[in-house]
Amino acid sequence: MDKILMTEKEWKEIEEKSKSVFFYVSFLIDSTKISIQKMLHKDKFYYSVYIDGKMKGAETEENKQKYWFEKRSLLKKDHKKYYADMARLHTGEEKKKYQELSKQTVTHTYFIPYFGSFKGIKSAYKKRHPEIFLLEEGSYRG
Repeated sequence: MDKILMTEKEWKEIEEKSKSVFFYVSFLIDSTKISIQKMLHKDKFYYSVYIDGKMKGAETEENKQKYWFEKRSLLKKDHKKYYADMARLHTGEEKKKYQELSKQTVTHTYFIPYFGSFKGIKSAYKKRHPEIFLLEEGSYRG
């Protein structure tokens, strides 16, 4: 598929297709390929964002620009408390040891580029990038 400049008509078509169970789309913004894929995670559908085929974290300034991560509230925030899972697996003294370690360790918070709505992704990209090209779109990518 050749690259097509996104117009209101194309955005409406893509948004309508994003409502299907299986969906993916790839855009070209500047020289970066942005892919969005609908996926199931813990009994809920999300749209995951990939930059040049990779899901990257939000911590660098470059990634913040490409993922538009200024608003961290748009990202799925996840916490990981080390040793908490280990405490659940053990009993007796071992369990107490891991519970103590779990209380002492810092919770690691990370942001995952999962979004609940294609409309939010669309409006954020349209606002920040005047020229977005459609590379490919479809209902299943396996």
